Amino acid sequence: MNYMNVTWEPTRSRLLETLRQQIMSLEKKREHLQQEVRSIEKSLKTATQLDFNHNDNVNILTQCKVFGYFLTNCQSKEMGDGTKHYTAACEDKRHPFKITVVKNKDEVTAVTVGLSGTSPLNEIQIVLNNLTEDNCPYLVLSTIQQFIHLHNFRLRIFQEKLQGPPGEGCDFQVHRPDFTQEMGNRHYHITAMRGAIEIVWGLTWNKIDHHLAHEFIIRKMPSNISLKRCTDKLLDHAYSNRNARDLWEWWQDFCVNVAALNELN
Repeated sequence: MNYMNVTWEPTRSRLLETLRQQIMSLEKKREHLQQEVRSIEKSLKTATQLDFNHNDNVNILTQCKVFGYFLTNCQSKEMGDGTKHYTAACEDKRHPFKITVVKNKDEVTAVTVGLSGTSPLNEIQIVLNNLTEDNCPYLVLSTIQQFIHLHNFRLRIFQEKLQGPPGEGCDFQVHRPDFTQEMGNRHYHITAMRGAIEIVWGLTWNKIDHHLAHEFIIRKMPSNISLKRCTDKLLDHAYSNRNARDLWEWWQDFCVNVAALNELN
């Protein structure tokens, strides 16, 4: 009996030591996995907020094409107050602009756009000031995209296609109309023509799918029969465009329908 006790104790000790080593190894692996999880969660948090890429050499500004307008000269700079400034420029010959996004840790605290005093794109500044609280640079850049394209759309349709000699074309005049914006329920109402068309442009940020949904509704004014016929085709359903290609195709479709006004008269 005593002999058995003598041989059992060393065996038991070895087994306990082996178990302790295995437990320590598993705890180290668990800690390593937890570190990986924290790292992934941090990356996902940044992606969810659509902050700039943590790799400053390849940040979101360099990857963004603004409807044919490229953002260039992208830079990032650490400031003395602990914030980080990301800058980029759009070097379009007609309406150049410069964008600066200020980030404090994982929060975007300010967005500014430098424009020439005569640029039609000055209207974006009001909207940008209301978007900084969303902590979302992509949302800001997408807003710039929309306003740039709205401007091009106005030039193309209301100056080139609808203007014509007196007595011809549509039964309303186009005099480079005033454009107004009203904010309500996160919708921006763009009055494209006096008493003719109102484009209701809604911005909806889907945090689950991580994309920006663009919702467009065209409101027709019944006083213009030709315009009513044209926009009826577009009013059959609402448009939800989630990327630049879809949005471009949507605008082209709208342009084609509006351009048909002369033929309808």
